[in-house]
Amino acid sequence: MSPVERVCQEEMYLWTTTPQSMDRGPSSPLDSLSCQLLHHFDQNIATKLAWVDGPENPWRQIILPLSHASPIVRYSLLAMSSEDLTHKYTIDRPYFHHLKAQSLYYRDRVLSHLPQHLERLLKAPISLDCANEARFVLATVLLLYNLELLSAKATQWRLHIQGARAIIQWKLQAIGLHRPPDVADNFLRYEYYFTAVFNGLTTFDATYDVIDDIPSNDKIAVFGDFVRIMHCVTRAERINFSGSSNTETTRVEDVVGEIETARDRALQLNQIIRFQYPDARHDFEHLTHMYYHASLIYSHRVLSDPAPSQDLIRASRDAILDHLSHLMDLAYFAHDLVWPLFVCGTECRGFPDKQDIIERALLGVIRLSGSLDRRRVLSFLRMFWQLDCGDREPAIMDPPRLDKITADSNLEALGYTPELSRNRSTWQVVFMVFILASVPYGLSTTMLYSIAGGGSANMIWGWILVSLIMLCVAASLAEVTSVYPTAGGVYYQTFALSPVKYRRVAAWICGWAFIAGNITITLAVNFATALFLIESLNVFTDAAGVGITEDFQAYQTYLIFLGITLICHIIPAFGNKWLTHLETFAIFWTLVGVTAIIITILVVASNGRHTAKYVFTDFSPQSGWPEGWSFCIGLLQAAYALSATGMITSMCEEVRAPAIQVPKAIVGGLALNALAGLAFLIPIAFVLPDISYLANLPSGQPVPPIFKAATGNSAGAFCLLIPLLILGIICGVGCVTAASRSVWAFARDGAIPGSKWFKKVEPRLDNIPLNAMLLGMIVELLLGLIYFGSTAAYNAFSGVGVMFLTLSYACPVAVSLLLRKRQDIKNCSFNLGPLGLFCNIVCLAWTCLAIPLFSMPTFMAVTQETMNYASVVFVGFFIISAVWYWVWGYQNYAGPPTEEGMEGVHTD
Repeated sequence: MSPVERVCQEEMYLWTTTPQSMDRGPSSPLDSLSCQLLHHFDQNIATKLAWVDGPENPWRQIILPLSHASPIVRYSLLAMSSEDLTHKYTIDRPYFHHLKAQSLYYRDRVLSHLPQHLERLLKAPISLDCANEARFVLATVLLLYNLELLSAKATQWRLHIQGARAIIQWKLQAIGLHRPPDVADNFLRYEYYFTAVFNGLTTFDATYDVIDDIPSNDKIAVFGDFVRIMHCVTRAERINFSGSSNTETTRVEDVVGEIETARDRALQLNQIIRFQYPDARHDFEHLTHMYYHASLIYSHRVLSDPAPSQDLIRASRDAILDHLSHLMDLAYFAHDLVWPLFVCGTECRGFPDKQDIIERALLGVIRLSGSLDRRRVLSFLRMFWQLDCGDREPAIMDPPRLDKITADSNLEALGYTPELSRNRSTWQVVFMVFILASVPYGLSTTMLYSIAGGGSANMIWGWILVSLIMLCVAASLAEVTSVYPTAGGVYYQTFALSPVKYRRVAAWICGWAFIAGNITITLAVNFATALFLIESLNVFTDAAGVGITEDFQAYQTYLIFLGITLICHIIPAFGNKWLTHLETFAIFWTLVGVTAIIITILVVASNGRHTAKYVFTDFSPQSGWPEGWSFCIGLLQAAYALSATGMITSMCEEVRAPAIQVPKAIVGGLALNALAGLAFLIPIAFVLPDISYLANLPSGQPVPPIFKAATGNSAGAFCLLIPLLILGIICGVGCVTAASRSVWAFARDGAIPGSKWFKKVEPRLDNIPLNAMLLGMIVELLLGLIYFGSTAAYNAFSGVGVMFLTLSYACPVAVSLLLRKRQDIKNCSFNLGPLGLFCNIVCLAWTCLAIPLFSMPTFMAVTQETMNYASVVFVGFFIISAVWYWVWGYQNYAGPPTEEGMEGVHTD
């Protein structure tokens, strides 16, 4: 009978005949779950924890029997198995949450009873029972340590290591003389020793201290020689770093000799070890060489002047990469690969291709081993690769550097795995905010609203008013984003801030509003570009004075929209690496293009210029609504142009310091857009032709006729329209990029149908969420079919996009202000204090006005063609959302991750 079978069988008897010192908890061990968890440990976890898996694997032969003899060992083991199994399921699966609850229950039971065992151990007289109790406690602490490594934000492992050290020292002093250590004692001491050494290497722990004189035992630790050498070198490095006067010196020549001996012994062991898998012997040989070269690099970096050894270090780095490429399966030795990959990674700065190999290998190790805490190693390397050391050689063991908080570690603390490429600086984020709005283009395609609403005064003062309101919205979003910078944006923020009882529903509503807003705004941008292109061509007329696109049919308009949509999706799909350059180009293109437009129309002004009084005071409503409401209808132009401001939060996981950069970009970009809009609108207001003519244009695009009237000829007008058309394409690319990230983030948490497919990223295309991008494109093309039923469909697209985004922006702000009293904002990196409170109130008031306002038709005389279908699309999306929640979400949707370090989250 195998150990696990014996434990399962006897556990049943034990729990039915003996009163237990621990509560049974939510799932009694009498059911099959405990035995299933023990079996999982035997078949999966023990395989990964051992240096070499085989018949004599001590995690099976020693730990499993100990779990039978001690409840705290058993509960530690069950907690570890439960936690490991959670990584087999996505967060949207109900079994995930059941296992998570079991893991927390088992762990809490152990932690609540462990102090009693320690107290009993220290007070008990020296005896065989005392020795066994010490063994149980030590095994429990080591299991708890390994349980911590399954967490992305492990914080207690240092405490477990220190506890293990104290127990071993006490055991050696109090019991060692009376009872020599047996196989189990030696194994536990080995595990502590290797754990302490490796954590000293990869964390620069200030309390670095391990127990020496661990005897050699190749059956338990095949890489024991390498570990001892690493310990010796690390100790010498710590002495040098601390400036200690210790006279002990370690010569690199002696260490190199020991490294060669360790390699030879490991290769000899390779011939006699009984491996569990046929290819394991092949991989073990390559792993031995990787350890050999990693030890050479480490020793020369620490113990000698690196300059003369640079060629040897480079050769060893390349050798590690070569041996890595020859491994048959990373799964055989996933845990053991961390050290050589880490050392090799520190030598890859300035070599993106080599960095990519190391990064992919470490991600594979994390996935295969389930040891999420190893992300700290990857986070360090990513940070290290970005450091600029000038001409100085990089020091791979610089303790303070690991303590620097990186964006990836923050993301992991919020419960997510970093998957997207972080390649944007602060200015590049500001540029993207500018491009998402593309103010000159956005104002041009929606100018009908302000003209119908009241003319030039509505255009100018409406823009100023909405800019100030949106500045308050941007400031409110910036504060919350500085606390929770994820690609989920307002959706994640709403979940994190909401009370537990309502957070799932709140996040569901906000998330659906956010992705619907992203998709419909992207649709509005691309459809507007199609309409604007058609009307731009219409400045050219035939002999009869009829525009060349005057008789375009609905299907022709849709085909142009289809082509523009495809272009705007192909560019970010295949050119993600160059998007930042495209955005930088767009900034200068806008500056040059708008300057050319302003100068030309003001200088030529073939129909003359209006007075300043007309520009700033003339209010002539054309909508048919009462004057006050008509002015409000005209605000849609400005609201639409600035509505994409908050979409930049979806890019948080592609920014190097999102908690700082993105809030600054949201507010700074909004201010820049406000100034750009004013500079664009005022010159146009000076050359406006008759506004009643503009308000009744069949196309609903007044800017091309305005430019034609100002320049006096078709060619000149079309030349001025080209910068706006190109800016429209670039704006569409930016909106597609942001929308795809929001859909991907929502799918990552299992909130949309087909999440398993839409949450994937495409590594061959720079890790973009290609499937999410395709989903957005399909929805846009389907909604575009509305144009066949109503030529005013664009009103619905632009209006509903503003409604959805405005609602989604208000959700986290409302929760933060009304339920949390801004408690989470107090210590954030972007805190506006009392001004932030004012901005929150303005944001919520604007939301209450905007949603009903932009559901209204532009003109009071409503027909089937002029009806605003924004409310239909708005309600339709929420019906789909509600049905999906009722069918699937209520039972399965749990929201974003909550276990990993969400400080400040409302849990009342």
